[in-house]
Amino acid sequence: MSFKWRNDMMPEKFKHNDLPHHPTCANYDIDQIEQSIMTSKLYNKISQYPNLQALNKPSLNDDNLNGTYCSSYNHRVRTEGLSIWGAPGGRPVRSAIDWAIKVEYNQGTDNLRPEGVKYLELIKMRELWKRTELEKKVWMKKLLKERIVKRAKSYKLNLEE
Repeated sequence: MSFKWRNDMMPEKFKHNDLPHHPTCANYDIDQIEQSIMTSKLYNKISQYPNLQALNKPSLNDDNLNGTYCSSYNHRVRTEGLSIWGAPGGRPVRSAIDWAIKVEYNQGTDNLRPEGVKYLELIKMRELWKRTELEKKVWMKKLLKERIVKRAKSYKLNLEE
């Protein structure tokens, strides 16, 4: 599904106002297209091989086609604001500390002392995002102390607590 078409279907509170309207997707009967795909020779050939059946899905995260899967998915986008990650409620909103954590992970081990490298590799970014704000701030303070070269741009975060 294109990002523009998903945005067209999203409930107003989740729409990106800066995206143009998708000009053609609404003109197609998605169930008819899905059923045509399911009756194709290629689809049926792939269905015969269990180790290739994932190729018959819209993506690896999607369920199997059933003739109405795509329209059912579109309905969920319209009513629940289903994000590209499959979660209701549109795109997740990151806090300032989560953005700062992402920046640090993107910088990686550059300009980090050996202790900082160990600390950075101790936990994955997405796992860290699940922790409390206080735990994130403690992690950030420790990591920033291990940076040899301080960055010119500073975070607008209150790391005291």
